[in-house]
Amino acid sequence: MDLKTLKELLASLNINPDEIEDERYATAFRILFAIIEKQNEEIEFLKPENQKLRDEINLLKGEQTKPKIRGSKKSEDISSEKERRKRRLLWDKESKSKLDKIEIHRIEKCKVDRSILPSDAYSKGYRDVVIQDISIKPMNTNYKIEIFYSPSEHKTYSGELPDGIKGEFGPGIRSLVINLNHVANVSEPKIHEFLENIGVHISKATISRVLTKGIDVFHQEKAEIFQEGLKSTPY
Repeated sequence: MDLKTLKELLASLNINPDEIEDERYATAFRILFAIIEKQNEEIEFLKPENQKLRDEINLLKGEQTKPKIRGSKKSEDISSEKERRKRRLLWDKESKSKLDKIEIHRIEKCKVDRSILPSDAYSKGYRDVVIQDISIKPMNTNYKIEIFYSPSEHKTYSGELPDGIKGEFGPGIRSLVINLNHVANVSEPKIHEFLENIGVHISKATISRVLTKGIDVFHQEKAEIFQEGLKSTPY
């Protein structure tokens, strides 16, 4: 399956990670789509090498290699030109559609050095160049839990943590650990090394507990995502 067909197949699912409100689900889909496209690229890259090896084996066995059928030079040029034009149009369409979906978080103006401008130069506005990037850094929160005490009732009243907050680590870290292990196939030691490098202080035992206790929830979430995907596609 070529990359174009694969992208059309993925697009037919009508699942856009940028439109998913839950960042855990959005991250999971981005990783899955990236893995699928990467594996497809590797398969397409290896196909010619695989055929080359098959031909060499056939030669060693005294058999015929796969014939290479080439058209006339004229028709090939016409075909390649049409293909190039088609690809350019497709690329422009995909680029525009992609930009429409990208959320802009920061705008930075790149101004022209005024010292190099001639006296008759005048402004013609700006042209946009959108660069996608990602920021992976800790986001630690100190929750101040309010406490009241009633002498008449001999009772203490305390505020509650937000939903999903439990233990020492938030849902973002737990979701990242599970996705790295079960989606990207990253080992526990490497997950620990990655988190430590970005400033998250977590033990290897805690990572193991997150993976052990979170696996059922992870599979449940994957099933829910899959069902939602089925609802959103006509197939």
